[in-house]
Amino acid sequence: MTGTEPNSTHSKGIHRAFVLFTAAISAILLLPDLLKEGLFVDGLLYSTLAHNLATGQGTFWFPSLSETIYAAFHEHPPLAFGIQSLIYRIFGDGFYLDKMYSLLTYIGTATLIAMLWKRLPIAGKYVRMYWLPVLFFIIMPVSHWSYKSNMLENTMGLFSLYAVFLIYISIKQRGAKKLSLIALSASLICCAFFSKGFPGLYPLAFFFLYWLVFLREYPFQRMVIDSVLLLFCTGLSFTLLFALNDGAYAGTWAYIETQVLSSLEGKRIVVESRWHIMWALFIQLVVLILLVLILLIVRFKTAVIQKAFRKPESQYFLLFALVGLSASAPIMVSPKQLSFYIMPALPVFSIAFAVISAPAVSDFLQKIRIRSIGFRLFQVVGIGLLATALVLCVVGFGMYGRNKAELHDIDIIGELLQPGITISASPGLNDDWGAVCYFQRKFDINLERSVGNNLHLLMMAGEELPENFTEVELELKKYKLAIHQ
Repeated sequence: MTGTEPNSTHSKGIHRAFVLFTAAISAILLLPDLLKEGLFVDGLLYSTLAHNLATGQGTFWFPSLSETIYAAFHEHPPLAFGIQSLIYRIFGDGFYLDKMYSLLTYIGTATLIAMLWKRLPIAGKYVRMYWLPVLFFIIMPVSHWSYKSNMLENTMGLFSLYAVFLIYISIKQRGAKKLSLIALSASLICCAFFSKGFPGLYPLAFFFLYWLVFLREYPFQRMVIDSVLLLFCTGLSFTLLFALNDGAYAGTWAYIETQVLSSLEGKRIVVESRWHIMWALFIQLVVLILLVLILLIVRFKTAVIQKAFRKPESQYFLLFALVGLSASAPIMVSPKQLSFYIMPALPVFSIAFAVISAPAVSDFLQKIRIRSIGFRLFQVVGIGLLATALVLCVVGFGMYGRNKAELHDIDIIGELLQPGITISASPGLNDDWGAVCYFQRKFDINLERSVGNNLHLLMMAGEELPENFTEVELELKKYKLAIHQ
């Protein structure tokens, strides 16, 4: 696969093959589960909220999970639900639409990563290598897991990265164009906030971080002016929205009281150490760190090593590493931390590690003979992976991807009962959010956490029937349905 072929680095054929390979890796990681039914419980809850909005249950600023549980949902801001609801309004309520929206956010994020890469000064040498940061991004476990799970971080990360892209472009601009870019960035930062809250505000630090890395090129005075202008435009966007829409203010304040303040006060402790999020970030970045080390070792040459750590490569690595930290480190303020919270930081980290590894990858590509058997085999592998992903996607249509027993039972019970009714749930189901969401999402059936208030009672398979209830004979696996006599 290697040899000597002049100018092969710039061969469109070589880079097309790696673009295809990156698309194939993305497809094999995302598509097989795309048309299967079943979601991680958080993503299921979000899709249920979005579906309810599409069918008229709840309002944008006061979304509703069900009539009995979270009749007004304020655990997160509502923009991601609102956008996803458009998918249901346009295409219906098919279960496959739950993940389709996430796939669109991945495509948007990957496109922005490539666009930002092409804007870097080093892109003159590595302009066709835009596939590299995209590949680095999707192979990190949290990345593809989040897109398969319909997480809010997918939407927030897209808006935040778009803001970073425009802010970066604005640094080299002057006058009205600069102002318009900053104003648009501010609106995107607001959108990021209304998708998942305060973590979406990290682009506000970009001008300061750029100044830290490029002191000589970017004067302190300009940094201060640009930062103040960005803060002003962002604050103005919030102010205008709250002034013009009472629901926006009421809904946002309810979110802050319900989620933010209670988390900061320690009422929603998930981890014992506030350093948990940094460890979760390190675990994701280990993949990239090892890849970069392998590349540098395999292509061990003094010239290659020097290129990896010279200016501007080292400067842009530091810039995007700092931006990535600004998107993740502030989470340590709260004792409520989960590993997928770092998701919005991963696109910029992928760019950082792609920058530092680009010289070694370029040196490797330069040795490829485009007509060699090895390279042609590599192309076949890429096509094969893409075809396999598409076949698995089609073959898996309608199958249960997760929660098989749960979905099996809910489908049987849901077909038996009338839409819109409320059924009781036994104490054994108090933490079964999957049942709450699946019944609501698929059959418009509300679960009420009580016994005896409704005609029907849902129970775990091993629970004893309360007095005056008779079990309905159904072939169920996880639950049993009882009826009041």
